[in-house]
Amino acid sequence: MKLSTLFLALALSTSAAASVNCDIYLVASDVDGRHDLTEKVLSQFEAKGYRISRIEKPSDIQDQGKVSYMSVFSDIHPLIGARTTIDLVDLYVEENTVTSKTQSKIAISKKPLFGSAAKSVLKAVEKSIPSCLQ
Repeated sequence: MKLSTLFLALALSTSAAASVNCDIYLVASDVDGRHDLTEKVLSQFEAKGYRISRIEKPSDIQDQGKVSYMSVFSDIHPLIGARTTIDLVDLYVEENTVTSKTQSKIAISKKPLFGSAAKSVLKAVEKSIPSCLQ
Protein backbone atom coordinates (compact mmCIF):
# COMPACT_ATOMS: atom_id res chain seq x y z
CA MET A 1 0.00 0.00 0.00
CA LYS A 2 2.76 2.45 0.95
CA LEU A 3 4.73 1.55 -2.16
CA SER A 4 1.77 2.20 -4.46
CA THR A 5 1.09 5.53 -2.76
CA LEU A 6 4.74 6.53 -3.13
CA PHE A 7 4.72 5.48 -6.81
CA LEU A 8 1.54 7.48 -7.48
CA ALA A 9 2.95 10.58 -5.77
CA LEU A 10 6.17 10.27 -7.78
CA ALA A 11 4.24 9.86 -11.05
CA LEU A 12 2.08 12.90 -10.33
CA SER A 13 5.06 15.09 -9.40
CA THR A 14 6.94 13.99 -12.54
CA SER A 15 3.99 14.75 -14.81
CA ALA A 16 3.47 18.17 -13.19
CA ALA A 17 7.14 19.07 -13.53
CA ALA A 18 7.29 18.00 -17.19
CA SER A 19 4.49 20.37 -18.21
CA VAL A 20 6.63 23.53 -18.13
CA ASN A 21 7.62 24.84 -21.57
CA CYS A 22 11.30 25.27 -22.36
CA ASP A 23 10.43 28.59 -24.02
CA ILE A 24 9.36 30.81 -21.17
CA TYR A 25 8.60 34.49 -20.91
CA LEU A 26 10.11 36.55 -18.09
CA VAL A 27 7.80 39.29 -16.87
CA ALA A 28 9.77 42.36 -15.74
CA SER A 29 11.12 41.60 -12.28
CA ASP A 30 10.26 43.60 -9.18
CA VAL A 31 12.36 46.76 -9.00
CA ASP A 32 13.14 46.53 -5.27
CA GLY A 33 15.00 43.22 -5.60
CA ARG A 34 18.67 42.51 -6.19
CA HIS A 35 19.09 42.27 -9.96
CA ASP A 36 22.50 40.58 -9.71
CA LEU A 37 21.00 37.68 -7.73
CA THR A 38 17.98 37.53 -10.05
CA GLU A 39 20.29 37.25 -13.08
CA LYS A 40 22.12 34.36 -11.41
CA VAL A 41 18.78 32.63 -10.75
CA LEU A 42 17.85 33.09 -14.42
CA SER A 43 21.18 31.65 -15.52
CA GLN A 44 20.32 28.54 -13.47
CA PHE A 45 17.14 28.17 -15.56
CA GLU A 46 19.07 28.68 -18.80
CA ALA A 47 21.62 26.04 -17.73
CA LYS A 48 18.68 23.58 -17.42
CA GLY A 49 17.63 24.22 -21.05
CA TYR A 50 15.10 27.05 -20.70
CA ARG A 51 15.05 29.81 -23.32
CA ILE A 52 13.94 33.05 -21.66
CA SER A 53 12.35 36.02 -23.47
CA ARG A 54 11.81 39.23 -21.51
CA ILE A 55 8.47 41.04 -21.62
CA GLU A 56 7.02 43.96 -19.66
CA LYS A 57 3.63 42.43 -18.77
CA PRO A 58 1.76 39.17 -19.45
CA SER A 59 -0.57 40.88 -21.94
CA ASP A 60 2.49 41.36 -24.24
CA ILE A 61 2.44 37.61 -25.02
CA GLN A 62 1.26 37.12 -28.61
CA ASP A 63 1.77 33.34 -28.83
CA GLN A 64 -1.14 30.92 -29.10
CA GLY A 65 -1.47 27.48 -27.53
CA LYS A 66 0.45 26.47 -24.42
CA VAL A 67 2.44 29.44 -23.11
CA SER A 68 4.52 29.75 -19.95
CA TYR A 69 5.75 32.84 -18.17
CA MET A 70 7.48 33.58 -14.89
CA SER A 71 8.40 36.40 -12.57
CA VAL A 72 11.39 36.39 -10.22
CA PHE A 73 12.08 38.41 -7.08
CA SER A 74 15.43 37.97 -5.31
CA ASP A 75 16.87 39.86 -2.36
CA ILE A 76 19.63 39.69 0.22
CA HIS A 77 18.98 41.06 3.71
CA PRO A 78 21.46 40.97 6.62
CA LEU A 79 18.87 39.62 9.08
CA ILE A 80 16.82 37.34 6.83
CA GLY A 81 19.56 36.09 4.51
CA ALA A 82 19.10 35.52 0.80
CA ARG A 83 15.71 34.74 -0.66
CA THR A 84 14.09 34.30 -4.02
CA THR A 85 10.50 33.82 -5.14
CA ILE A 86 9.78 32.40 -8.58
CA ASP A 87 6.21 32.35 -9.92
CA LEU A 88 5.63 30.01 -12.87
CA VAL A 89 2.38 30.30 -14.82
CA ASP A 90 1.23 27.98 -17.61
CA LEU A 91 -1.52 29.29 -19.86
CA TYR A 92 -3.43 27.84 -22.76
CA VAL A 93 -4.31 30.67 -25.14
CA GLU A 94 -6.86 30.38 -27.98
CA GLU A 95 -7.73 33.37 -30.15
CA ASN A 96 -6.20 35.81 -27.61
CA THR A 97 -8.32 34.32 -24.80
CA VAL A 98 -6.87 32.40 -21.87
CA THR A 99 -8.78 29.11 -21.66
CA SER A 100 -6.84 27.55 -18.77
CA LYS A 101 -4.22 28.66 -16.28
CA THR A 102 -2.08 26.82 -13.74
CA GLN A 103 0.31 28.54 -11.39
CA SER A 104 3.13 27.28 -9.19
CA LYS A 105 5.49 29.07 -6.85
CA ILE A 106 9.03 28.34 -5.74
CA ALA A 107 9.98 30.28 -2.60
CA ILE A 108 13.45 29.76 -1.14
CA SER A 109 15.06 31.53 1.79
CA LYS A 110 18.49 30.65 3.18
CA LYS A 111 20.59 32.04 6.02
CA PRO A 112 23.43 29.58 6.60
CA LEU A 113 25.63 29.79 9.69
CA PHE A 114 28.73 29.55 7.51
CA GLY A 115 29.25 30.56 3.90
CA SER A 116 27.38 32.77 1.50
CA ALA A 117 23.60 33.04 1.71
CA ALA A 118 23.42 33.87 -2.01
CA LYS A 119 25.36 30.73 -2.98
CA SER A 120 23.13 28.68 -0.70
CA VAL A 121 19.99 30.03 -2.39
CA LEU A 122 21.43 29.38 -5.85
CA LYS A 123 22.16 25.75 -4.96
CA ALA A 124 18.61 25.34 -3.67
CA VAL A 125 17.19 26.95 -6.84
CA GLU A 126 19.20 24.57 -9.02
CA LYS A 127 17.66 21.59 -7.22
CA SER A 128 14.10 22.91 -7.40
CA ILE A 129 13.91 23.93 -11.08
CA PRO A 130 11.33 21.72 -12.83
CA SER A 131 12.47 19.96 -15.96
CA CYS A 132 11.10 21.49 -19.11
CA LEU A 133 9.13 19.83 -21.89
CA GLN A 134 10.91 20.19 -25.25
